[in-house]
Amino acid sequence: AVIVNRSGRVRRGIPCIDEAAAILQKKGIKQAVIPAEIYFYDEKKKTRVNDLVNALSDEKKIGSLRLACYDILELNGKEYKPEDYGGTLREWDRLFKEGKLIHTVDWTEAKSNAEIKEIFSQWVEKENSEGLVVRSEMPFVWKVKPRHNVDAVVIGFTEGTGNARGQVRSMLLALMPEKGKYQIVTR
Repeated sequence: AVIVNRSGRVRRGIPCIDEAAAILQKKGIKQAVIPAEIYFYDEKKKTRVNDLVNALSDEKKIGSLRLACYDILELNGKEYKPEDYGGTLREWDRLFKEGKLIHTVDWTEAKSNAEIKEIFSQWVEKENSEGLVVRSEMPFVWKVKPRHNVDAVVIGFTEGTGNARGQVRSMLLALMPEKGKYQIVTR
């Protein structure tokens, strides 16, 4: 069993991944493609991505990684196509209910936009979750996150060549944490 990050790096030997493989093997699943989010778990504090990066390189912390699964793409070489997303959640319950390091993402069902707003208020605004993923019977998935406005200054740019000559190709942006000092934040 392996995980593949979005840049294509493959990792194995992580306890939460090994647990997933062992559970799937017990259930007779020989092959699966499962989108998931790996994260560092600490019951005392909210963790961030740097906690995950540190744990991936520290044998003492790697056991604190958890896997939150949110979909199933393939099982035993066949495309997984439930009637609705609820079918995926029921399949997760069947497959991983005894998991300790692997679980389904936190979820709840909403019947209206007003209920989605209430869930957003509770989970994101009060409990500081990153955002919501909203699915419906339509083939769309929405990510709902808080809005943040940031004023930045362009401190450099490159122009395109050929047909893009005279057009901005990339920009170097900075913030001004204090008067007269720039902090580069992104390109």
